[in-house]
Amino acid sequence: MALRNTFARSFPTVLAASLPLLAISACSTHSPDTATTPVAVPASAQAGPCSAAQLALGLDGGDGRFNGMSHSGTMLVLRNHGKAPCTMPARPLPQFTDSGRQPLDIVMQTPVGMHPGPVLLPVVVPPGATVTSDMRWVSGNVYDHGHCESPAFITLMIGKEAVSSAFSGHLCGAGGKPSSYSMTPFRVATTHP
Repeated sequence: MALRNTFARSFPTVLAASLPLLAISACSTHSPDTATTPVAVPASAQAGPCSAAQLALGLDGGDGRFNGMSHSGTMLVLRNHGKAPCTMPARPLPQFTDSGRQPLDIVMQTPVGMHPGPVLLPVVVPPGATVTSDMRWVSGNVYDHGHCESPAFITLMIGKEAVSSAFSGHLCGAGGKPSSYSMTPFRVATTHP
């Protein structure tokens, strides 16, 4: 209560002292400094969308770090072998196909947390750089009435174009449900000395 009374008493004084300064600045012919300050353009605004021709998709088993207790996984590795930076979705949805390139019923698990989920900004891929995503799945038929699929290929849609790689995983699911996987958003890979 005392704070409110102090504010109420001092506000008219502060307002009265500020009015002449506001009037002077409003009538000034000098433009504000912020009008002439250049604005930096983010790298994502300077990079166009990635094309399939400039990206190469590979898989990295991480020396077995994904395997154990009926689970498996791989690291998806996309490399920009072009000469310019480009942008791509942080989580393009993979499609799994058999050896005849027929789609298999394998879906991404709904991420735990906010729904429909956080907004994922596009990833800028510098020339010569790689971006990675960890993908994990159940690899053993541990479910009642379970089933498993063994895709021959994995394909990522980058815009309206596709990049593909051979795939050797074994994904399993519960009876009556498709096999599924989890996947982290792509991020620029860092190298460790």
